[in-house]
Amino acid sequence: EARALAVEAIGLLEGAAVTDDDKRVLADAFRYHDIAASELEGDDGMLHLDRALALYDEVGDELSMSKVLSLGGVRAYYRGDWTEAADLYGRAKDAADAGGDVVGAAIESANAAEILIDQGRTGEARPLIKSALRVFTASDNSYLVAFVTGFAGRAAMRDGDADAAAAAFADAAARFAALDEDDSAMDVRVRGIEADLERGEAERARATIAELSGRGDVQGPVRSRLLRLSARVAAADGDTEGAAALARDAAEVPGATPFERALCLAELATVTGSPVPRAAAESILADLGVTDIPLPLSSPTTPIPSEVPIP
Repeated sequence: EARALAVEAIGLLEGAAVTDDDKRVLADAFRYHDIAASELEGDDGMLHLDRALALYDEVGDELSMSKVLSLGGVRAYYRGDWTEAADLYGRAKDAADAGGDVVGAAIESANAAEILIDQGRTGEARPLIKSALRVFTASDNSYLVAFVTGFAGRAAMRDGDADAAAAAFADAAARFAALDEDDSAMDVRVRGIEADLERGEAERARATIAELSGRGDVQGPVRSRLLRLSARVAAADGDTEGAAALARDAAEVPGATPFERALCLAELATVTGSPVPRAAAESILADLGVTDIPLPLSSPTTPIPSEVPIP
């Protein structure tokens, strides 16, 4: 319905927008169309962002320019084009700064920090996280405080501090739950499973896996991550074939990001002893600017008798 309304507005205004107000409304219609289309069709449905950006630039609307650039950055991040994502986040921050949007600029700093964390550049990411948290706290934005607290947990996990990571993930999950942001709470709870496994809290991790695996609403990257961690637990139980099947399923989840898929393939390689999925994982990570396999893996095992199909 949102896309249909945007299409109707585009049809009315395209070619007839003369005043700045008309151009701004047309740019809004372009932007809202692509937001709705991205939810329905992914990047293929996003047809108008460049035109929206040009119109906002023409009328001097820096705040809306920032939103368009940020949307492009998010889509680039999820499809695995992190160089473009970082560039778009930087431009979005500059536009937010120019428009006087302190919170918006902090959001773009946090988005940039996410890439740095995943690349293992946590020393560069931490000041961005700290600065963003200060802004979000001062603005009394509970959702964004939870959002960046989860990033702090990811940075701690990337640095091998599972205790700090677990505490941050638990804090973020509680904050999201208080806001009824179930999907966001689920994301950080699944990340907390990895921290619990590293802390030796295996039973806690198993309980969370059992709870969330029974839900039908775990999708995309979160489902991929949950299956990967389930594979790690199965491997610890000595169920090599079950672990391999779970890791393979994790890599095949629709909507899994290239980064998460690489981690699933790395887990599959470790469980099976096959070099093929590890090479695939390293290739994906190299394209993302990641020079290591950034997660704890199951203990290497004897390769299973039959070759495991590689997604």
